[in-house]
This record gives sequence, structure tokens and C-alpha cells, in this order.
Amino acid sequence: MAVLTDPIADFLIRLKNATRAEKEEFTAPFSKIKADIARILKEEGYIWSYEIDTDGSFPQIRVKPKYVDKAPALTDLKRVSRPGLRQY
Repeated sequence: MAVLTDPIADFLIRLKNATRAEKEEFTAPFSKIKADIARILKEEGYIWSYEIDTDGSFPQIRVKPKYVDKAPALTDLKRVSRPGLRQY
């Protein structure tokens, strides 16, 4: 497994790519902050559900994106704050 310098951006890009490819679900490496992001996305109505899969040697978070009339509920993502540029 590769080392990620920005795991939050990786999670968001996986979500964006999964919705563009019309996937029913996608997985990403688990972390508490990713679970919190998924919880917020569910509360806001951008994903159907998420669950934490602990069967393997490394836990994974499994997310089911939401589609409305075959179009993704989340159409575009942009992360403003990143490791080299902190904006709050």
C-alpha cells in the first residue's frame, strides 16, 4: 500500500471518481476523520450510507454514493485547505 501525503483528498477523489463511474460503492482506508466526513456527507444527503469493514488486516470504510435520477447527488468537489496551504 502506498503512503499518502493527503489522505482526506484521496478519500474525496475516490468519492468523486466513484460517482462519475456510477459505482454502487467504493472503499478507502479507514481513519476517524474519514468516518466523520462520511457521517457529515450522509447527514447532508450526498451519500446513502457508509460502514466500517474490519475483516481484513487493515480496516476499510465502505461508502455508497447517492444518485438522483441516475445523476450523482455530489457533482463537484474542491478541497480548499491542503497540506501546503492551510485555509480555515
